[in-house]
Amino acid sequence: MQKPFQKVGVLLGGCSSERPISLKSGQAVLKAISSLPLDVVAIDISTENKEIITRILKDAQIDIAFNALHGRFGEDGEIQGVLDELNIPYTGSGVKSSANCMDKSITQNILKNSGFLVPDFCVFDAEDEIDDELIFKRLGPSVVIKPVCEGSSLGVGIAHDKKDFQRAFEQAQKFGQKVLMEKFIRGREVTCGIVAEKCLPVIEIKPKSPFFDYTAKYQKGMTQYTVPAKLNSDQTKMIQESAINIFRTMACEDLARIDFILTEENQLYVLEVNTIPGFTETSLVPMAAKVAGIDFQQLCSLILNNAYAKKKETNHTAMVH
Repeated sequence: MQKPFQKVGVLLGGCSSERPISLKSGQAVLKAISSLPLDVVAIDISTENKEIITRILKDAQIDIAFNALHGRFGEDGEIQGVLDELNIPYTGSGVKSSANCMDKSITQNILKNSGFLVPDFCVFDAEDEIDDELIFKRLGPSVVIKPVCEGSSLGVGIAHDKKDFQRAFEQAQKFGQKVLMEKFIRGREVTCGIVAEKCLPVIEIKPKSPFFDYTAKYQKGMTQYTVPAKLNSDQTKMIQESAINIFRTMACEDLARIDFILTEENQLYVLEVNTIPGFTETSLVPMAAKVAGIDFQQLCSLILNNAYAKKKETNHTAMVH
């Protein structure tokens, strides 16, 4: 029997500030699927010129793309639009879902309007004059400041006073035109990965630094992960049900990771929806999958097969209508 697809292009690199992370994710995927009976090629996207990218993808003659691009032009719907135009199936969410999830303010508004708990927040242009006293009055004594469109916790800081505020705002400004400020919610940080519409075990994240920043994420020994998280069955159920409902509300596909804060009062606040979460063998989604009995190669295969079947189904439906 002929396989549904033979040639896989792993998209990696990119031009965003998350390029180093994307290279690691892409190389891990390449290594994992290279021993499968597939023709696997690495495609380093080192430009944002759509004409050049279109030519590169056409020349590669791939049957499906495994998208391991993080950040701008990888997670924001741009590369998805190019792949759609070329009718190349790809892993992950589509154009609109990717764009919505990449913009934290859009995500928060959609989820808030859909009945999910999100921290109180406000959005500013990087050039705006900000009244820090007013912000503290509105959002509380501790404020999280982050770029609207960045991943890997790049440019994220917590402000407890005027000095912190200025430093954190200037840091966030370096990573984009818009800055999100939100109320700091005290509680346990938990995350739930979803693959092929199914929840993985919940992970609790305990960083040694005040919060789960870039260093805590990527420097060995800076964070303690507990999987499955030490929660009671009701808490686990609440987190997993919320995660799958958020996945559907945001129209995500194939895989995502939803980050939450669980308070002492058992309230669950949504922090973020990651449509292309980190994807090395030690990243959070593969870590949870391993506990569920899915090794890294199986995980990559599951995502590829799910994406290919979904794309073919979409094309068939479009032709019927």
